[in-house]
Amino acid sequence: TGKAWACRRGASATEEPLLLFLDADTCLAPDALDRLLSAHREQGGLVSVQPFHETRRPHEQLSAYFNAVATLGSGLTATTSTDQVLAFGPCLLTSRTGYDLAGGHTAARQAVLDDVVLGKAYQRVGLPVTTFIGGTQIQMRSYPTGVRQLFEGWSKNIASAATSTPPIPAAITTLWITAHHLAALMLATSAVNAITSGAAITTLLHLAGWLTGYAFVALQLRATLARIGRFAPWAWLLYPVPLLFFDLVVAVSAVQTFLTRSVRWRGRAIPGDSHQWR
Repeated sequence: TGKAWACRRGASATEEPLLLFLDADTCLAPDALDRLLSAHREQGGLVSVQPFHETRRPHEQLSAYFNAVATLGSGLTATTSTDQVLAFGPCLLTSRTGYDLAGGHTAARQAVLDDVVLGKAYQRVGLPVTTFIGGTQIQMRSYPTGVRQLFEGWSKNIASAATSTPPIPAAITTLWITAHHLAALMLATSAVNAITSGAAITTLLHLAGWLTGYAFVALQLRATLARIGRFAPWAWLLYPVPLLFFDLVVAVSAVQTFLTRSVRWRGRAIPGDSHQWR
């Protein structure tokens, strides 16, 4: 795929002992590089960072659940590090020795999720993969041009990422998403019942209970988003809106990934094969 090819070409153009791969939309604070190098000296292997997501335009708020799910699925819940199979492609730091031992981006030559495949390649040869949340040090602004770019960007890999998530974080993330759906659905059902039943006391109590549940979920989402990005208040107050968008993208991604075996990105179709999607 295009990115894996470009990264491999970049690595082959230098003989330096350390390699740092950054996505084009990843921005580093003045002391971020020193902190990355320090982390690599302590951890070795592959050091990976999920950048803090800066959003500015209304459509960018629709990335809320994708960021949250990516973080929860990796086991990351704060700015501390964790040793996981998953790696984040926007920022990767490795020694050349480790990169060559793991097979580098050649190991992910046909993968849409090159970062996930690369992380697994490191673990197969006994090298650790340590991940962080970027906080104020490393930031990104993904898919700023419009809804179409954002839709294609997330749909190309979200279904594959779900199948690559370690079992325990996957189970936790599934329960978390289910709770969000349940709170929104039951609040809507209770509101309709309150309107159609003449506001009986039991119906109002039921409505109040689910309104409390909705508020709890919204505030929990707010806390999650605050750690991983800068999102507008409506992204968590009206969380069913980005949640429904998330559902739609996941459904399209699943069809593309497991049925048609082809995803679209930047105007071209990227085909898959039997091992790419594992």
